[in-house]
Amino acid sequence: IVLVGARGKLAEYGRIVAALGFLLAGLALMKDSVSGLTDTYDISRLAGLSAWQFLLFGIVAAAVVQSSSAVMMLTLTALHADVVGLPDAAAVAIGADLGTTSTIIIGSLKGAAGKKRVALAHVIFNVTTDAIAFVFLAPLLALVALTGITDPLISLVVFHSLFNLIGIVLFLPFLKPFAALLSRRFNVRTAQESRFIGETSPAVTVAALQAIRNDTALIIGRVVLHNLTMFSPPAPDQADKLVASGWLPPDNSELRSRPPESMYRHNKKLEGEILGFALRVQEHALDENQTRQLNRMLLVVREAVHAAKSVRDIQHNLDDFSQSTNEKLNEFYEHFRESVSETREVLIRLKSKPDTRPVIRDFVDFNESIHTKHDRLHRYIYTAIDEAHVDDTEVSSLLNVNREIRNSSLALNRALQAFLLEESEIETLNEI
Repeated sequence: IVLVGARGKLAEYGRIVAALGFLLAGLALMKDSVSGLTDTYDISRLAGLSAWQFLLFGIVAAAVVQSSSAVMMLTLTALHADVVGLPDAAAVAIGADLGTTSTIIIGSLKGAAGKKRVALAHVIFNVTTDAIAFVFLAPLLALVALTGITDPLISLVVFHSLFNLIGIVLFLPFLKPFAALLSRRFNVRTAQESRFIGETSPAVTVAALQAIRNDTALIIGRVVLHNLTMFSPPAPDQADKLVASGWLPPDNSELRSRPPESMYRHNKKLEGEILGFALRVQEHALDENQTRQLNRMLLVVREAVHAAKSVRDIQHNLDDFSQSTNEKLNEFYEHFRESVSETREVLIRLKSKPDTRPVIRDFVDFNESIHTKHDRLHRYIYTAIDEAHVDDTEVSSLLNVNREIRNSSLALNRALQAFLLEESEIETLNEI
C-alpha cells in the first residue's frame, strides 16, 4: 500500500522492485503451466521423423505454447528416453529458438516504432542464426563431440549455446550498419511529430518527464529554424549550428525542406502532442518536484510556439520588404534578418557553454540586447521617416515587424530561462 500510494524516489524504486517481482512470478506461472506437457504428450510420436519435420515441430510447438523452455523440456525427455537421436533433438532446438520469435512479433504489432525495430532485429538475428545452425547441423554436432562430451543431454545444451554464440560473433562486427538499417524502418512521421514521447509510457513518470524534456528541446530548435526560414534566402548553415549544439537531431533533412507555413503547422502539432502526453502523465502519481518540472516544460513549449507565431504574423511584411524596389526597405529587411540570427547564436551559446551552465547574467544580457536592438532599429525607422525614405504605410509595417521580432526574441528568452535555469534562479531573474 505504501509503495502504491507513496511518492518520491523511494516509492519509484519500490515500484520497480514490485514490477520485477510480478514479472518473475508471471514467468514462473507460465513455466508451471506447460511443465505438464512432458507427462501428457506421447513423445514416442516423435520417432521416425526427418530433420526438417523435427525443425517444423519445434517452430510450431514453441509458437503455440509461447515457451521454448517447454519445448526443450519435451525434447530433452525424448532424447533421454532414446525416442529421438541427438541430431533430431538438435533440429527441434533450432525450431524452438525460431518459434519464439512469434512472441516478440505479437508484442510489437501495436507498439511504437522502437518496439517494432527491436522485434525486426530479433527476427533477423534468429532466422539467420537458426538457418546457419540447420544447414551446418552435422558439422556443429561434430564440433560439440570434439569437446569430449558424451552425455547427449549436455551435448544438446552445448549445441544450443554454440549456434547462438556463432550468431553473436557474426552480427557483432556489423552492429552499426545493422542499427542504421533498422533506424530507417517504421519511420512514418505523418501521424507523429514527436521523437521521444511516442516511445515512452506515461506511466513510467521519470522516463516520461525526460521524454517531454527531450521533445521540448526539439521544439525550441524547430522554432528557431522556423524563424530563420522566414527570410529568403536562408543562411546555409542555419540548421547545422542547431544540430551541433544539440537543439536539432542530425537527421533533419525533412525539417529543412518544409516551407515556413508548413513548419509552423507541424510545430503546433508537436506542441499538441506534448500537451496531450503531459495530461496522460498527470494521471499518474507525481511528486511535487516532478509536477514543477512538468509545468516548467509546458511553459517552455508555450513560449517557444509564441515566439514562432510572432514571426509568422509578419511573414507578409518581410516578403514585401525583400521584394521592394526601395533600397531602404531592403536594408531594414537585412537588419531584421540579423536580429533573428543573433537570437539563434545566443540560443546556441547558452546551451554550448564550455565547462559550465548558463547563469542569470546570461539571460539579463540577452534581455538587454533584445531591447537594445529593438530601440536602435526603432530610431532608424524614425530617421528614415525624417529623410523621406519610407512612406506612412511602410512605417507602420516596419514598426510592427520590429515589435514582433522583439516579442519573439523575448518569448525565446523566457523559454530558455525555464529550460536551462534552476527554479531559484528563475525567481531571482523575475525579481530583477
